[in-house]
Amino acid sequence: MIYNMGKEFGVVTNIRRANLSHDRGWVILEVVGTPEAVEKSLSWAREQGVRVEPVGAETPS
Repeated sequence: MIYNMGKEFGVVTNIRRANLSHDRGWVILEVVGTPEAVEKSLSWAREQGVRVEPVGAETPS
């Protein structure tokens, strides 16, 4: 799913931390791209049933 996010929306993803088991897990994922591409990729993830919770954001200078 993370690979598809990058390929489909042109964002760069970086797994910062993760904990996965057979049936569930969590991932802290850095998503870098244009604001529009990032938002579209996160909306798509939500549509796939992923709970998305921002934990921090950087604004490009």
